[in-house]
Amino acid sequence: MLGVLFLAFFPAIVLGFFQQQDKDDLLRVHNNLRAQIALGKFTAKGKLVPPAADMRKIKWSPSLESSAQNYSEKCIFEHSQTNGVGENLYMSWSSAVDGIEGKGGEKG
Repeated sequence: MLGVLFLAFFPAIVLGFFQQQDKDDLLRVHNNLRAQIALGKFTAKGKLVPPAADMRKIKWSPSLESSAQNYSEKCIFEHSQTNGVGENLYMSWSSAVDGIEGKGGEKG
């Protein structure tokens, strides 16, 4: 049985930004990292991590996506404590000025 990915990203899930390509990319990167860990080829804090005994690939779950959507709309940035799922929390933002100035270096 494949593991399941439960993502609680804000604002991506709150605003419904995930297209299929986004989902595919997230799974690819996550599963590549998991594969490195499973093979004992991952280094954390300068030390090689022992291989995982039962590291499985993850797949996208529409039902967990819906659950994450509902939880993220509460704007509580902490784990939901939902039994049986893992969660990755991520938040990023910039000011409107940063966004404008980042486009071609235009100012004023």
